[in-house]
Amino acid sequence: MEDIRKAGEGIKIIVMTAFDEITYIPRAKAAGANGFIYKSRSLNDFLEVARAVMAGDSRFPEPKTIPLPQGEAPLTDREMEVLRLMCKHMTTKEIARELFISENTVKYHKMNMLGKTGFSKAVDLAFYMISNGWINPLY
Repeated sequence: MEDIRKAGEGIKIIVMTAFDEITYIPRAKAAGANGFIYKSRSLNDFLEVARAVMAGDSRFPEPKTIPLPQGEAPLTDREMEVLRLMCKHMTTKEIARELFISENTVKYHKMNMLGKTGFSKAVDLAFYMISNGWINPLY
């Protein structure tokens, strides 16, 4: 998106996807998008988002929460980053390298996620997230 922004000051970016993946909205915001909409929404909804963005506003759907079987608190943004990479079958070492953190920090995040969700193994948590469509490991 950075390259698109450099192409012109007035360019507005709206991300549209058919995947109902929980990390897409925050990732689109972090990348600099002005708006976000799911393909399943109506043409009128898209026009509303487009008009608002062109008028200088930003439009993003309400953030989704993961319906976890147990838990005390929602996952933090960093825990979601670690979880997304776990779902891509990355090892603790690979996740640490990708996020510029130590392997012990990755292990700490995994331990916190397990405590919050009630899962006993990180692989079970990752499988739950993928099989329920909350995280798409291909993106």
